[in-house]
Amino acid sequence: MDLRHPWTEVVEIPPTGALDEFERKRARNDYPLMALWEMGLRKLRVPLQDLEDPRARERMRALQRLGHAFTVYTLEVPRGRARELLIEHHQLVEAWEVVCSWPEVARTLEAIGEVKSKAPLVALLSKLRTKEDVRREGSRYYHFINHGFLADEQDALLAFRASGAAAGLVGGFVFRVVRQASPWIAIAAAQAAAAALGGRASVHVRMASTNPAEAFTDDHANANRVAEALAATLAAVGPGRPQLDVFLDTFADIDRGYFVRHGLVDRRFNPRLASHVVRHLHAALNDDPAPLAAGARVEIPDGHLALMTRGAEVAALVLPDRKLVVDRVPRVGAWPASGGRARWIDLATGEITPQPWRGQAEAFEILGGRACATPTLIMFGA
Repeated sequence: MDLRHPWTEVVEIPPTGALDEFERKRARNDYPLMALWEMGLRKLRVPLQDLEDPRARERMRALQRLGHAFTVYTLEVPRGRARELLIEHHQLVEAWEVVCSWPEVARTLEAIGEVKSKAPLVALLSKLRTKEDVRREGSRYYHFINHGFLADEQDALLAFRASGAAAGLVGGFVFRVVRQASPWIAIAAAQAAAAALGGRASVHVRMASTNPAEAFTDDHANANRVAEALAATLAAVGPGRPQLDVFLDTFADIDRGYFVRHGLVDRRFNPRLASHVVRHLHAALNDDPAPLAAGARVEIPDGHLALMTRGAEVAALVLPDRKLVVDRVPRVGAWPASGGRARWIDLATGEITPQPWRGQAEAFEILGGRACATPTLIMFGA
């Protein structure tokens, strides 16, 4: 999760008479942390300024002991005291994203080398996108800042790798998934690019578009996008695969100004639909240590399916644009089972109910069909 809002705030509770009648009481607001824990989110992306803040730094240290991993990002390589702090507290940094102006990449690599000579940081390189990049992507909006490589820039990255300029300095690259792109397809493409490049990938799934006036406050559409991104990630990671970190770029609502959009929680850190979906999808797909394998993304009337396999199980993630009836799921490979009872998991509520099905030549038939209006996971067992 990309933590854009402050997450270590100390707030003052007014003297209401219940706690203390004579002075305000200071307390740390841990609602953001509670929301992250409820969803099972472990990897957190923060700006360097959190490492510079002693209070935030201490929280990072405590959370690291509990299993969290922090990616810290900077614009170019910091200088002065900021660089000293990055080096001094490098143990808190699981990965360091360096966003750079691509024409100045040689200078950035030199500075990365200076830092790595003093601290064994894993540096991931990200491209600051220019007006020319935005124009090539077909956008008419140039007055915003964004970064990250697109998966179709793999050839340029391969040439960069082949030049040897980044040897021993860069451990991987940062990719972005634009709002109009399918996370299922884009995350797989980023992982394939990372494999070709011989490094790791950090993938940012955007919840906003390139139009600063366009608002994304449809919780249903956002939940579909988040569910697809999470399933794609869980189906991509595992032994023998390139290391992949996927970050959702909006944890809490951005509710004013440019690029308005809903996050997984509102500004008071109360869960939105996407939060419940993440929580229940994590639980459903992590109940077996066997790795998942991604299958096809299939368009269906009023929605689409994302198919996965794990051992003798097939999972179908149903992402409805509106209420729809699922009566069949395309068959995956030569899966042999002929029928039984699937687990029908409502990802909005976590409710699990048995669902009869039988195997057909090209599909699993849901007997009688069943309606769903929110993201749903169907698990077909052997």
